[in-house]
Amino acid sequence: MMLALRDVSSGYGPVTVLRHVSFALAEGEILGIVGHNGMGKTTLLRTLMGLLKTASGTIELGGQSIETEPAHERSRRGIGYVPQGEQGFPTLTVAENLQLAVAMNPPGRPLTMDDVLALFPRLRPLLDRRSGALSGGERQLLAIARAVMRAPRLLLLDEMTEGVQPSIVEEIAERLVALHAELSMSLLIVDQDLAFVAALASRALVMQKGMLVKEVSSTELIQSNVLGGFDAL
Repeated sequence: MMLALRDVSSGYGPVTVLRHVSFALAEGEILGIVGHNGMGKTTLLRTLMGLLKTASGTIELGGQSIETEPAHERSRRGIGYVPQGEQGFPTLTVAENLQLAVAMNPPGRPLTMDDVLALFPRLRPLLDRRSGALSGGERQLLAIARAVMRAPRLLLLDEMTEGVQPSIVEEIAERLVALHAELSMSLLIVDQDLAFVAALASRALVMQKGMLVKEVSSTELIQSNVLGGFDAL
């Protein structure tokens, strides 16, 4: 099992957001987490990455407990994270952004810039352009590419389609499929675009007010109103 959560709660100071969350993600699986804004989806990813403290419960990566480990140790163990609105370093070029990621590449899991550009060909003609001058979709592709430079076993993706034109959303989905196939990478995808999630994941978990309330198939995501009746926090 790649990832297993058991009865995990977390939040911000005295405010509990995640409440007794339990689920498992298999090796090589793509899993979606869906729900309205304010339901705790980003809090879940930040807790998995170690950016928020786990108040209770356990988190296992590859059978090893990591809930007390800091974010940099979880990254070393193979968790990659692309936060919502990730901008990278806007004054640096695309090439410089990727070179910084190469410099942090952990021993034993090398990926070269050519490897990553083969997976993200749209970035190749943009290498000399400052990342701050890219379109929103191009910045998202760069953010994913930077995370992939570290060759993670598990990639956490938060709202990759927000503010991105449909043609680039399709390209992001295609690139994620390629990552999954070529690098045997597990993906945990949080997104408001249910069709995007359904195109990638075989199943999704619905989050309501910090709790996972049900599991749905990719077909159910696009054929039924799985989020109907759920109010934000």
